[in-house]
Amino acid sequence: MVAERRSDTSGTATMPSPSETQERHARADSARGHRSRVAFRILAWLFVGCVLVQVLIAGLAIFDTPLRWSWHENFVHFFEYLPLILLVLAFTGRMPHRVRWLSFGAFALIGLQYAFIGMARDWNMPVIAALHPVNALLIFWVALFLARSARPA
Repeated sequence: MVAERRSDTSGTATMPSPSETQERHARADSARGHRSRVAFRILAWLFVGCVLVQVLIAGLAIFDTPLRWSWHENFVHFFEYLPLILLVLAFTGRMPHRVRWLSFGAFALIGLQYAFIGMARDWNMPVIAALHPVNALLIFWVALFLARSARPA
Protein backbone atom coordinates (compact mmCIF):
# COMPACT_ATOMS: atom_id res chain seq x y z
CA MET A 1 0.00 0.00 0.00
CA VAL A 2 1.31 3.42 -0.89
CA ALA A 3 1.33 5.89 1.99
CA GLU A 4 -0.14 9.33 1.39
CA ARG A 5 2.28 12.19 1.47
CA ARG A 6 1.42 15.47 3.11
CA SER A 7 3.05 18.86 2.94
CA ASP A 8 4.26 20.69 5.98
CA THR A 9 4.23 24.50 6.19
CA SER A 10 7.54 24.77 4.30
CA GLY A 11 6.05 22.94 1.30
CA THR A 12 8.17 19.81 1.84
CA ALA A 13 6.38 16.49 1.40
CA THR A 14 6.39 14.32 4.52
CA MET A 15 4.99 10.90 5.38
CA PRO A 16 2.07 10.63 7.82
CA SER A 17 3.08 9.70 11.32
CA PRO A 18 2.41 6.16 12.54
CA SER A 19 -0.28 7.47 14.89
CA GLU A 20 -2.06 9.22 11.99
CA THR A 21 -1.92 6.02 9.95
CA GLN A 22 -3.28 3.99 12.87
CA GLU A 23 -6.05 6.51 13.39
CA ARG A 24 -7.04 6.35 9.71
CA HIS A 25 -7.11 2.53 9.85
CA ALA A 26 -9.14 2.63 13.07
CA ARG A 27 -11.72 4.92 11.42
CA ALA A 28 -11.95 2.58 8.42
CA ASP A 29 -12.33 -0.46 10.72
CA SER A 30 -14.98 1.36 12.74
CA ALA A 31 -16.97 2.20 9.60
CA ARG A 32 -16.68 -1.39 8.35
CA GLY A 33 -17.80 -2.69 11.75
CA HIS A 34 -20.78 -0.33 11.75
CA ARG A 35 -21.85 -1.49 8.28
CA SER A 36 -21.53 -5.12 9.40
CA ARG A 37 -23.69 -4.48 12.47
CA VAL A 38 -26.35 -2.73 10.37
CA ALA A 39 -26.38 -5.60 7.87
CA PHE A 40 -26.51 -8.08 10.77
CA ARG A 41 -29.53 -6.29 12.21
CA ILE A 42 -31.42 -6.31 8.91
CA LEU A 43 -30.64 -9.96 8.15
CA ALA A 44 -31.38 -11.09 11.70
CA TRP A 45 -34.88 -9.59 11.51
CA LEU A 46 -35.29 -11.13 8.05
CA PHE A 47 -34.37 -14.48 9.63
CA VAL A 48 -37.05 -14.01 12.31
CA GLY A 49 -39.60 -13.23 9.60
CA CYS A 50 -38.60 -16.27 7.56
CA VAL A 51 -38.99 -18.57 10.57
CA LEU A 52 -42.48 -17.15 11.18
CA VAL A 53 -43.44 -17.65 7.53
CA GLN A 54 -42.09 -21.21 7.67
CA VAL A 55 -44.30 -21.97 10.68
CA LEU A 56 -47.28 -20.34 8.93
CA ILE A 57 -46.72 -22.57 5.89
CA ALA A 58 -46.59 -25.64 8.14
CA GLY A 59 -49.86 -24.52 9.72
CA LEU A 60 -51.42 -24.17 6.28
CA ALA A 61 -50.27 -27.70 5.43
CA ILE A 62 -51.87 -29.05 8.61
CA PHE A 63 -55.11 -27.04 8.66
CA ASP A 64 -55.73 -26.20 4.99
CA THR A 65 -54.28 -28.71 2.56
CA PRO A 66 -51.37 -31.16 2.75
CA LEU A 67 -50.31 -29.87 -0.67
CA ARG A 68 -48.62 -27.01 1.21
CA TRP A 69 -45.95 -29.37 2.60
CA SER A 70 -43.96 -28.86 -0.60
CA TRP A 71 -43.95 -25.13 0.16
CA HIS A 72 -42.72 -25.87 3.66
CA GLU A 73 -39.97 -28.15 2.34
CA ASN A 74 -38.84 -25.63 -0.28
CA PHE A 75 -39.11 -22.34 1.60
CA VAL A 76 -36.37 -23.31 4.05
CA HIS A 77 -33.87 -23.22 1.18
CA PHE A 78 -34.52 -19.47 0.97
CA PHE A 79 -33.14 -18.78 4.45
CA GLU A 80 -31.21 -21.80 5.73
CA TYR A 81 -27.82 -20.14 5.18
CA LEU A 82 -28.74 -16.79 6.75
CA PRO A 83 -27.21 -17.83 10.10
CA LEU A 84 -23.83 -18.39 8.41
CA ILE A 85 -23.99 -14.91 6.90
CA LEU A 86 -24.90 -13.61 10.36
CA LEU A 87 -21.87 -15.41 11.77
CA VAL A 88 -19.54 -13.65 9.33
CA LEU A 89 -21.17 -10.30 10.07
CA ALA A 90 -20.90 -10.95 13.82
CA PHE A 91 -17.14 -11.33 13.41
CA THR A 92 -16.66 -8.34 11.10
CA GLY A 93 -18.96 -6.26 13.31
CA ARG A 94 -17.00 -7.29 16.43
CA MET A 95 -20.16 -8.45 18.15
CA PRO A 96 -20.11 -10.31 21.48
CA HIS A 97 -19.04 -13.95 21.55
CA ARG A 98 -22.52 -15.17 22.51
CA VAL A 99 -23.89 -13.60 19.30
CA ARG A 100 -21.25 -15.41 17.28
CA TRP A 101 -21.98 -18.73 18.98
CA LEU A 102 -25.73 -18.34 18.62
CA SER A 103 -25.37 -17.48 14.92
CA PHE A 104 -23.55 -20.76 14.46
CA GLY A 105 -26.07 -22.46 16.76
CA ALA A 106 -28.97 -21.29 14.59
CA PHE A 107 -27.33 -22.92 11.59
CA ALA A 108 -26.80 -26.13 13.57
CA LEU A 109 -30.44 -26.12 14.71
CA ILE A 110 -31.58 -25.87 11.08
CA GLY A 111 -29.39 -28.87 10.35
CA LEU A 112 -31.12 -30.71 13.19
CA GLN A 113 -34.46 -30.03 11.51
CA TYR A 114 -33.29 -32.07 8.53
CA ALA A 115 -31.86 -34.75 10.83
CA PHE A 116 -35.08 -35.18 12.81
CA ILE A 117 -37.16 -35.69 9.67
CA GLY A 118 -34.55 -37.94 8.07
CA MET A 119 -34.14 -40.14 11.15
CA ALA A 120 -37.92 -40.41 11.60
CA ARG A 121 -38.28 -41.60 7.99
CA ASP A 122 -35.23 -43.90 7.96
CA TRP A 123 -35.90 -45.51 11.33
CA ASN A 124 -39.70 -45.41 11.06
CA MET A 125 -39.92 -43.58 14.40
CA PRO A 126 -42.47 -40.75 14.26
CA VAL A 127 -41.56 -39.75 17.82
CA ILE A 128 -38.29 -38.32 16.45
CA ALA A 129 -40.26 -36.23 13.95
CA ALA A 130 -42.13 -34.77 16.93
CA LEU A 131 -38.86 -33.03 17.87
CA HIS A 132 -39.08 -31.04 14.61
CA PRO A 133 -41.64 -28.46 15.89
CA VAL A 134 -39.91 -28.27 19.28
CA ASN A 135 -36.66 -27.46 17.51
CA ALA A 136 -38.51 -24.86 15.42
CA LEU A 137 -39.35 -23.09 18.68
CA LEU A 138 -35.66 -23.07 19.58
CA ILE A 139 -34.77 -21.68 16.16
CA PHE A 140 -37.34 -18.92 16.61
CA TRP A 141 -36.01 -18.09 20.09
CA VAL A 142 -32.40 -17.92 18.84
CA ALA A 143 -33.42 -15.84 15.80
CA LEU A 144 -35.30 -13.40 18.01
CA PHE A 145 -32.36 -13.16 20.44
CA LEU A 146 -29.98 -12.45 17.54
CA ALA A 147 -32.25 -9.75 16.12
CA ARG A 148 -32.74 -8.10 19.50
CA SER A 149 -29.02 -8.22 20.27
CA ALA A 150 -28.27 -6.22 17.13
CA ARG A 151 -29.60 -2.94 18.48
CA PRO A 152 -27.82 0.16 17.22
CA ALA A 153 -25.05 1.46 19.47
